[in-house]
Amino acid sequence: MRKLFIFFIFVIMAAVGLFYFRMIQSANGYELTSPKKGTAVQAVYATGEVEPLYWSEISPQISGKISEIYVKEGDKVKTGQSLAKLEDDLECAKASEIMARLQFLDKEVTRYAELSLKDHVSRQSYEKVLSERNSVKAQLETQNALVARMLMTSPLDGTVLRRDIEPGEAAKTDQVIFWVGQLKPLRISAEVDEEDIPLVKSGQKSLIKADAFINKNVIGEVSEITPKGDPVNKNFRVRISLPDDSPLLIGMTVEVNIVTKEEPDSLLIPSSCVIGKKVWVSENGEISERIIKTGIRSEYLIQVLDGLRENEKILAKPEEYISRHR
Repeated sequence: MRKLFIFFIFVIMAAVGLFYFRMIQSANGYELTSPKKGTAVQAVYATGEVEPLYWSEISPQISGKISEIYVKEGDKVKTGQSLAKLEDDLECAKASEIMARLQFLDKEVTRYAELSLKDHVSRQSYEKVLSERNSVKAQLETQNALVARMLMTSPLDGTVLRRDIEPGEAAKTDQVIFWVGQLKPLRISAEVDEEDIPLVKSGQKSLIKADAFINKNVIGEVSEITPKGDPVNKNFRVRISLPDDSPLLIGMTVEVNIVTKEEPDSLLIPSSCVIGKKVWVSENGEISERIIKTGIRSEYLIQVLDGLRENEKILAKPEEYISRHR
């Protein structure tokens, strides 16, 4: 289903909503209304999620049990700061054993080097000890790298946005443990239907609705459009930047109307007044049908391009008139 929503507003920076039409009763009992002037706005509808511009998900590099957690939600952290650690007693003990072996072999290399200079041992014996020392050194580097991978650190300066683990719980490599990001600036990642994406351009205004702030008008701006769409879901990701004073919070789901076209001073009528390309005009107590030329349409309102004047009265619900005159 094509997700192209058209809506109308008096002033584009005001609230998104329905145009107000005053209904009057005609002499013969039919409900009438008149066209009104306003700005017709065409917009592409999308849903999205509020997220920081700079953020990261952190998962363990190795599956294991969490032994220590160093931060809580809301804490400010620096790049490289420790967040949590997996149980590493066995791996650290193994590293200590390898280190002890390396220290012994370091001394042996030094001793064999001195003996070799005095021809008390062969060059071959010295090189054998040296090779063993180098091998153990490589083992230690590998083991230390393994121990380091058991420590989770922050990849950026920011705030701990969320933590989904407690000490003693098991963590897997495909499990997100921490969300770290900067609280400002924020953006919306929205999914736009592939049929509508040709209408979307960088810099377009976006009118945003969140259930938590139903009475607040939030304006954003298209900042990025992903070059490659999702062939499975048949949509494209669009990034919408938000002002720093936006009331929206990280993780909120929102509805977005990306404004793709504006036509001020348009003649607007309720969609219920139009059947096909016709409206029914009331003039001097007589009702007659008339073909009109329309422009932007929505579920609720239609822009009239030709065939109707602002001061004319039309049937608000022509189906009633048609059913009576069949």
